[in-house]
Amino acid sequence: MTGAEFDLVVIGAGPAGSAVAITVARAGARVLLLDHNNDQSFKVGESLPPAANTVLQALGVTRQFLAAQHSPSCGVQSSWGSPLLRNADFIRDPRGHGWHLDRLKFDAMLHSFVLTQGAQIERPARVIRAERTSEGVWEITYPADAESRTVWTRWVADCTGRQSWFARQQGAQRIHDDRLVALVGVFSLAEPYQTEASDTATLIESVPHGWWYTAALPGGKRVVVYLTDADSEQVKRARTTAGFLSLLAETYHVAPSVEYCRSSEVAPWATRANSSRLDKCWGPGWVAAGDASMSFDPLSSQGIFNALYSGIKAGQALQHGIRGDLSLLSSYEDRLRKIYSAYLSSRNVYYSLERRWPSSRFWQRRRNTYAVA
Repeated sequence: MTGAEFDLVVIGAGPAGSAVAITVARAGARVLLLDHNNDQSFKVGESLPPAANTVLQALGVTRQFLAAQHSPSCGVQSSWGSPLLRNADFIRDPRGHGWHLDRLKFDAMLHSFVLTQGAQIERPARVIRAERTSEGVWEITYPADAESRTVWTRWVADCTGRQSWFARQQGAQRIHDDRLVALVGVFSLAEPYQTEASDTATLIESVPHGWWYTAALPGGKRVVVYLTDADSEQVKRARTTAGFLSLLAETYHVAPSVEYCRSSEVAPWATRANSSRLDKCWGPGWVAAGDASMSFDPLSSQGIFNALYSGIKAGQALQHGIRGDLSLLSSYEDRLRKIYSAYLSSRNVYYSLERRWPSSRFWQRRRNTYAVA
């Protein structure tokens, strides 16, 4: 066994984990970021709203972010509650436009900045044991090359995404507010191209058993996502390329967006997209951030923004927690509860605007359950 001591070990190296690591390491603490995911394939979560520009500035990564040349997102086009397409642009937003991301490049940029702040990164490093001693020290063990490695820390940040792996090990419960899943397809243009300025909006279209969104991404890619309930009959159909394309062909606005694209290069895959949260976001020696603390419906376009924002706030609370002051951790949890409550209210209002399919179970659930909420 080999090992080292840290002030903080961050489990999960997505945007939330990187934001926590940057914030705490910048204050001079010894930080280890464990990246269990060495997968270099496409990652879901490819949009940043205008508000994210201020968060990137707070992290200190604006220059590096702009150098990566992600695609601007100038607004949203939606066919929701009506077959007509409506535009909502960001031209009046004082924070500027949003972004469509190359996620691999974005995450790599954050990891590079983590290292410049003095933190360490281990990858691939999937935690296989986490135990807390009677002295309040965590022993974290993960495979490293041909042996296992154990490190010691008084604080752990759970940034493991929607599974909230570490927090649930400590007794936290995940509360699910719906059953939404996303079926994801990635398309490429048939020939190399430069994204036209007119192709910078996210397109949303509701359909009888759910809704779709699509956006052009850097590198000539286009993401196309179908959202429905996990127990929907459409899920099995959408898991195959043929079924996904047949459902896509039934859309009025989204289908034309892939007219000049090749078919999805891999079979569409399913991932959770529901609204959910932890019943508690911190405990003795640990705190959760990003999707591990609360996760939003993709309709909000707040996933990565929330990861960065909550990562910064968790990191600020941890700066004090490492010194023995726990007061900011309670404030952090209260802040997340208020954000989630406001998010649910906005989500419920927006879903209530769609009334075209009264016999659809998908829309019935949202009309009945959300109205009561």
